[in-house]
Amino acid sequence: GDGYLTSGHILKSTGPDRHECIRCHISEEHSFENGKCTVCGRSVTGENCYIVRSRDEQAKKLISYEEAIPDTATVIDNTTTTLEGGWYVLSSDVEFAGRITVTGTADNPTNIILKDGFTLNAKGGINVGKDNVLNIYGQKDDSGKIVAEGYSDAGIGGGKGGDGGTVTI
Repeated sequence: GDGYLTSGHILKSTGPDRHECIRCHISEEHSFENGKCTVCGRSVTGENCYIVRSRDEQAKKLISYEEAIPDTATVIDNTTTTLEGGWYVLSSDVEFAGRITVTGTADNPTNIILKDGFTLNAKGGINVGKDNVLNIYGQKDDSGKIVAEGYSDAGIGGGKGGDGGTVTI
């Protein structure tokens, strides 16, 4: 990955134990053990990371970097029908017959990390109502996916006749 976020900086490696912010060029000394930084705890690469993409308005370009999957992330399984605000990770193929409901808000969004190679099949779709927020992240190969059917509702979005919320992929 290009780097990782820490203390508001997006860091890229400039040497074995040195990183520099691509925005302000401040350097930080870090050391790594078992793939994680001993200073900030971030994982630099690997299957326990997800990709964050954002736009650097100053540089006018897209920035991608890896973040460690939060230890608090809930594993999605076929009993998970409501996704409250917080972190979720899809680490196996999961199928739902009914509709999944997202209740995250701008202050506490619902964040789903799709691990490479796995599919979330939501046969009834995913309801993201008017005031709700859903952020979807992938991994390095971008091979995780969501299949969401809506019938009379949006596949991902508002219910029948209802306004949809904010979905960021």
